[in-house]
Amino acid sequence: MRLRESEVRLIRARFGVVVERLVYELRGIPCLALEDIAPPKQQIIASRSFGKPVTALDELKQAVAMHVTRAAVKLRRQGSEARSLQIFLSTNPFVPDDPQYHHTGTLELPAPTADTGLLIGQAMTTLRNGRLSTTVGHAPGTAVAGLYHTVVGRAGGEIVPAVGGGPV
Repeated sequence: MRLRESEVRLIRARFGVVVERLVYELRGIPCLALEDIAPPKQQIIASRSFGKPVTALDELKQAVAMHVTRAAVKLRRQGSEARSLQIFLSTNPFVPDDPQYHHTGTLELPAPTADTGLLIGQAMTTLRNGRLSTTVGHAPGTAVAGLYHTVVGRAGGEIVPAVGGGPV
C-alpha cells in the first residue's frame, strides 16, 4: 500500500501526527507555514569547558581556534557572515574558593566574513593584544554576531541583514 494514498485517520491513530503530516505533504498539501521554518540565527556561539584549568597560552589559543572554526562552519551552513567576533574566558564557577574571572573581548570585523582563517586571525589578535587574561581558564568560547545573510545571485556579492532591515 502506498503511504500517500493511505487513510489519514488510521495513519494518525497508529503512527501519530508526524506521519499524518507526511501523508499530507506527499499529497502536495503543505503542513508547515512559512513562520514555522526557523529564521537564520542572529548570533552563533561555540564553547566547551575544559576538564582542568588551562594556564598555557598555546593551549588556550588551540581551544579558541577550534571554537572559531566551529562557529565559522555554522555561519556558512546558514549562509551568513559575521560583522563582529567575541572571545570569552571564565574560571570554573563550581570552585567558589578560587578567584573568579569572567571576561569577554569583542572585536568589530573590517568587513562581514565567514572565512575561518580570517576569523581565527582576528581571535588570535585579540588574545595577543592582552584583551583577555590568559593566566587561568576553564571555559573559553567564541561568538559571532552582527550576522548578515548572503544573497545568492546578487551582483557584486551584495549582502543583506539576516532578518529585517538592519544588522541583527
